[in-house]
Formats: sequence, structure tokens, C-alpha cells
Amino acid sequence: MRAAVDVTPLIGPRTGIGELVAGLVDALHRRADVEVVPVALTWRGRGEAGAAHRPIPARLVQQLWRRSELLPVTTWTGPVDVIHGTNYVVGPRPRRTDVARIVTVHDLAAVKTPQLCNPATLVFPRLVERAVRTGAMVQTDSETTAEEVREWLRIAPERVRCVHPGLNALAAPDPEGLEGSLGGKRFVLTLGTEEPRKGLGRLVKAFPLIRCEDPDLMWVHAGGGGWGSAELDAQLVELSEEDRAAVVRLGRVSQRQKAWLLHNAVVFVYPSLDEGFGFPPLEAMSVGTSVVCSDLPVLHEVLGGAATFADTSDAASLAAAVRGAAANRTPSSAAAAGAAQAASYQWDRAAAAQVNWYRDARQAHR
Repeated sequence: MRAAVDVTPLIGPRTGIGELVAGLVDALHRRADVEVVPVALTWRGRGEAGAAHRPIPARLVQQLWRRSELLPVTTWTGPVDVIHGTNYVVGPRPRRTDVARIVTVHDLAAVKTPQLCNPATLVFPRLVERAVRTGAMVQTDSETTAEEVREWLRIAPERVRCVHPGLNALAAPDPEGLEGSLGGKRFVLTLGTEEPRKGLGRLVKAFPLIRCEDPDLMWVHAGGGGWGSAELDAQLVELSEEDRAAVVRLGRVSQRQKAWLLHNAVVFVYPSLDEGFGFPPLEAMSVGTSVVCSDLPVLHEVLGGAATFADTSDAASLAAAVRGAAANRTPSSAAAAGAAQAASYQWDRAAAAQVNWYRDARQAHR
């Protein structure tokens, strides 16, 4: 089987979706029953990721695909059996009607909470809707999102399938200069782009309640600035000078620094308003770090019983959960449960499920 796989998320700074696509492509390459043909829709990253491409900006291609059936992916790849759009976008139908198309929808934030999304994200629902109208199948990272997609698009259940991803191994931990500001200090950790959907403002409200009983505890956030950075700046200004001084925003960190932070955090906090999967808390679990997260159905699905679920919209509830986890650290039984939960997400297993989905989707188009 020959599969054209969109590897555009591999270009530039790696997001969670980029890590997912990297893990999937590597696992598929290890199989003998599928030939992966990488495709990148990009101008700035042309020549990267070893992908087939033409020099045309991704935004222009997306605008074209929202309105027409021009430029199918086979323009780049030649004949394939399946086309997999890994990040909300899959091209139009090629002339061969037996070519299956699959579009991955990681979450429905742009549908459910558009006020929390930036303009670039808000175009995705229309691209997905058009792809589905013209026969594309949908893939999700969780069963929770699969059910949401079925309800949103009102399509046959068999046209939507969850393929749980694997969890990439963390890099070897190395502080790489972080010892000066963090070495020996106790801290709670958050990871991710500074955007409203990540719920960082919830932790801002809870932080004074956490520190009133644990004044030595710091909050470290690692992640690039996003369209919510200015809002976070304004929220942090409302803290007392002492509490504000205990907040460290590192910006983007290396993979080795991220691993060091996860290993050394007292608690990993994930106060997200909405998610499609949840890699960061799984990564924390993989090294035995306690996790406190939002009480979302998708996080229950992914994390099982190995996390502490809190009403993160309530500052007192979130603070109590974090204080409790920080005071207890992770008992050996809980740490083992978290590590086992994280270890259950294996890329070889995900690749097998992916190839089965490719086969079934192609069979449905014959």
C-alpha cells in the first residue's frame, strides 16, 4: 500500500501535532506493508522533511481547496492508495475514485469555542466539512473527539475512527543552564503555547492560594508565546509582588530541558479548557511526576485513573488539588500506575491500527 502522508507539521518548531506526526511516520516506515510518501505543503520549509512538494504557500493551497477540486495531492506524489491529511487539511479527490482520503481532526476547539482560537485555526472547520462532503474519512486521536466529530458532522459512525497515538520517548534530561534559576527549588510545571485554551489564567488565580500554605513553591511555565501571551501578562500583573516573583516563564525550551523540568517538577499542572488528547500530562506520568489536570472526558480517557482531576475553573479546588499533590509527591504505587498508563501508548501499536484504517478506508472507496 502506498500512502501519501502530510508531514508539514514536522517543519519549523515542533508542536504537539508535530511530535505526533513524527512518531507516526517513523513507526510506519518500520513496517513492510506500507510505503510512506511524505508530502509538505509549505513555502518557507521547502526541501525539509524529505517530502515531495511544489513551491507554493500552504495558505494559498488551503484557500484553493476550500473552493475547488484543483491540485490534488497526487500532483506531487503520483499514484497512491490513500492520502492522509494529518492536521485538519486533506486535498481534493484525485481522478482515481478508489483513492481513500483521511483527514485527522485533533480537537474541535474551533467549532466548540471559536472565541479561544486564532484566525488561522478558524479556517479548519470549513476545510474538514468540504473534505467530508467529497468523501473523506475522519481520524481522531481520542474516542471522545471521535464522538464529538460524529455529532458535529452528522455522518455515519464508520466514517470516523480513533487511532490512539504513541508516546515519543523523552530526551535525556539536561538543565542546560536552568540550574541557576531553578536548581534545588520546588516548582509546579506547566507546558505549552501561551494561548487561552490552555487555561493558564486559571492557575494564576489559584497560585496565591497554593503559596499561602507553601510559600517556597514556584510556578515554572515552558512554552512559546502565543496569541494569549498579552492576556496572561495582564493576569500576572494582578498578583502580589511576592507571588509574581515566584512565576518563571522560560519561553521555548530544548527537548533535554523539557525532560529535566518534567523529572524535577513537584507537580505537573494541566488546567486546559479543552483538549483532543493530552501528551504533556502523559509525558509527566512517564517519569513518575504527579499530574493535576482539568476534569475533562478526554483526559479521563487518555490518563485513566493515574491523574488527579480537579475543577480547574474553581481556584480553590485547583489550589487544593495542587497543594495535596505537592505535599505528598507521588507515592510509589501512583507513580507506577502513571508510568504504566503512559507506557500503554506505543507507536508500533498505533501504526498497526493506522494501516488497518488505511485498508478499511480504501476498501470503502472501491
